[in-house]
Amino acid sequence: MNSLKWHLLSNEHKNNTPSEELKDCEKLRSLFEEENQDFEDSDKDYTDKNSKDFLYLIFFLMSQRLSFAQIETIGKFLQKSYKEKRLEFLSNCSNCSFDQRLLFKIAQDCFKTAIEEDLKEKLFIYPFTLIIDNSTLCGTNICGLKMKYLEKEW
Repeated sequence: MNSLKWHLLSNEHKNNTPSEELKDCEKLRSLFEEENQDFEDSDKDYTDKNSKDFLYLIFFLMSQRLSFAQIETIGKFLQKSYKEKRLEFLSNCSNCSFDQRLLFKIAQDCFKTAIEEDLKEKLFIYPFTLIIDNSTLCGTNICGLKMKYLEKEW
């Protein structure tokens, strides 16, 4: 927890925080800077098991360098899924795994068509750039494509 506290109080974290999240970041920094504040004395009581588990999840998500916006999105998704009883698979599914190879196979076999169709629609509507890079590696020709599109104008 000390490394998280050190990082949250660092200027690097402050400089890398998106502008729309600076208020939340400052609130969090002020909590850490108040050395003598006990969690029991604050507005919220973080001593029960659910609150400790909540803080454990928040700590994990922050340690993965997710932004506050990403953590908020994941948190709201988990809350909604829990209320809709869609998380029971975590304890009941013996063949559920978060292995990278399985995730890749699921993305390739299940989501590939939907992602391709969505991308085709966006490329038809929005301006885009295309970068093509060719090279030869061990006698094999490799062609890489990179596309960027502007979905919203700033």
